[in-house]
Amino acid sequence: MIEGYELLKLKSVLNADVKEYDQYDQKLIDLEEQRTGLHKARKHYQNVSLHTGLPLPKAFKAAIENGLKEVKDISKKSDLYSVTYFLWLIEGESLKLKKDYSGAVKKYRDVLEIVRSKAPLQSSEREAQILLKIAQCEVLIENYKKAKEIFSETANLFKKSDYEHYLISSKIMFLDFYNGNYSEIKSLLDLRSRSRYITSLPYATAQYEFFNGAFLYLNDKPLTAAKFLFSKANPTASIPFETQLGINFLLLISGIDILSTHPKIADKSIKEAFKNLEEIKADHSLGKRDKLLIRIFKKLKARNYDFEVTLPVIAENLQELKRDSDYKWTPFSHEVVRIEEWINAKNQKSVKPTKKKTTRKIVAKA
Repeated sequence: MIEGYELLKLKSVLNADVKEYDQYDQKLIDLEEQRTGLHKARKHYQNVSLHTGLPLPKAFKAAIENGLKEVKDISKKSDLYSVTYFLWLIEGESLKLKKDYSGAVKKYRDVLEIVRSKAPLQSSEREAQILLKIAQCEVLIENYKKAKEIFSETANLFKKSDYEHYLISSKIMFLDFYNGNYSEIKSLLDLRSRSRYITSLPYATAQYEFFNGAFLYLNDKPLTAAKFLFSKANPTASIPFETQLGINFLLLISGIDILSTHPKIADKSIKEAFKNLEEIKADHSLGKRDKLLIRIFKKLKARNYDFEVTLPVIAENLQELKRDSDYKWTPFSHEVVRIEEWINAKNQKSVKPTKKKTTRKIVAKA
């Protein structure tokens, strides 16, 4: 567009048309200002995006505040939808930072509308990025059903062979666990077993095994889960340590659950899980929650897994897990079975045994 006005400006010079020259010259100035403004708006959003993934909350907040101020000023002088796009994205991040996730969903819905309706912004990649932001906010609201719908919508923007489709399918699997959709989990596990990522990438194989173990455990099959997970629990360099933690936590609680019915397998599973957890702890920098969970398990072990006796000793630890943000459970983590809920369920059972056998309801909830 700028090149076209440059030619018209040159033509007006040749025609000695001063009025027309001034018009085209002003138009070029306006276009150049808009282009410069768009470039600045994009830079500000890129700066916000960069800080999103960094453990620097003050810098992130500063990037958002500065971005909002600067891009709002730019938008007042620009009629480009692309500037509005970047402004609304920064506003969405600002709402998320304030934990106004419902407000962020509304803002991202506005962004999605202009991405779908305005030609300069239309692309399946942009649409997928915004849908993922909306889905993540729905997860933080704990609206897992809605989040699954949006993740499923996003997955349809990719081919089933795409890595992005595989990653989104993993999110959907977690959400099915949170929602207790065990029949759908079984179908997804069967489908994933044929995925080329599962059969060729060690970390994808490990996550598939982790999901399988969780599925067995939550379907009231701790013995089967322990047998399945035992050979999968040994830490290896090719598997993310978070997945290794998840597998070993599952192996440990499966072993504890079968102590009275299958003591030999239980003892073997518990020893293996503790050994692996200590190795993972020594080799990696664990989060505060994981360190605290390991300490809690050690206190249980020291009291022969008597939950009624142990509960007073770990009461403060359980409160930390519940109220302290440093120990907070997070969605899509390696803790599908939330340990404090498992402990509470075990303690209730030790005080008042359940007569009726039911599917386990201690899947993680935010």
